[in-house]
Amino acid sequence: MFTKLPSLLGRDFLIAHFLPMVAFVAAVLAVLEAFGHAELRAALDENILSEVSVLLLGVWIAATVLLLVNHDIVRFFEGYGRWNPWHLFAPVERRRFRALRDEIEDLRRRRAAGDADAVGPAGSERFMDLRRRMAERFPHEEPLLLPTALGNTIRAFEAYPAVLYGMDAIHGWPRLVGLVPEHMREAIDDSRTRMDAWLNVLVLSVVFLPVFAAVVAFGCAGESTACAWSAPWWLAPAAAVGLALLAYERAISAAAGWGLWVKAVFDLYQDDLARALGHVLPEEPEQRRLYWTQVSQAMIYRHAASLDRAARTAAPTATPPPEDAG
Repeated sequence: MFTKLPSLLGRDFLIAHFLPMVAFVAAVLAVLEAFGHAELRAALDENILSEVSVLLLGVWIAATVLLLVNHDIVRFFEGYGRWNPWHLFAPVERRRFRALRDEIEDLRRRRAAGDADAVGPAGSERFMDLRRRMAERFPHEEPLLLPTALGNTIRAFEAYPAVLYGMDAIHGWPRLVGLVPEHMREAIDDSRTRMDAWLNVLVLSVVFLPVFAAVVAFGCAGESTACAWSAPWWLAPAAAVGLALLAYERAISAAAGWGLWVKAVFDLYQDDLARALGHVLPEEPEQRRLYWTQVSQAMIYRHAASLDRAARTAAPTATPPPEDAG
């Protein structure tokens, strides 16, 4: 689910794409110099202004490429794709989902039976925390699970409008987001930027590992003295792995924050979308869910009859009383 591409000179682009790329290039240059490529420093010292300008242009181009593949990066870490290696972790996510679901059901049964520990303050707090975690980190049904924690966090809020309102999130979102105020779109973009930034840090940390290996392989070949004084840099791969793991955890947390804004938009602006479609939402919750189910079917399947049924389900518009002929 996306709002818009950030401006290539805007704050979102700088935070999510440009700055991670700057940090990556700086780390690679430092490693190149440390492992027998000191000529880079000499080349920069000769004409530092032009060399730095070219370097920044290259970083900007690389950050732009990172932006263009952002959708694929997110989809990859969500676990989409037949040959995605994240499918190996699908059993882990299923076990987590089932364990959480079973604990909730066990607490629900104990509370219904009047178990003092389950209905007391501690038990009630635990019950609500588990339900919140389930709603925030997993979709409502096991068949909807994706193989990664990030994918299931995103799918959890994608399922939200379908569960509560009967609206398909993927097809409803592009229509709905065009109706929200600018300040709301900015808040959504800010929350999305945090997730993108952490995912880019993760990707570049992983890319750093083979780059580091190549630099060491070529820089240290036959130059034992060049590698001897660079001993602290041997910790760089471990630091990159640690940063990648941290970035993934932070990306999941940022995705949950992004989801709060997405859910708020579905809660607050669905009436505006119905009016934009020429309808008035029914007051009864069941009729509302039926209406959005029919509209979603029309969107997904290009089915005019579903839209006609939605128009009949919608509440009748108020009409002025006829004027008194007398």
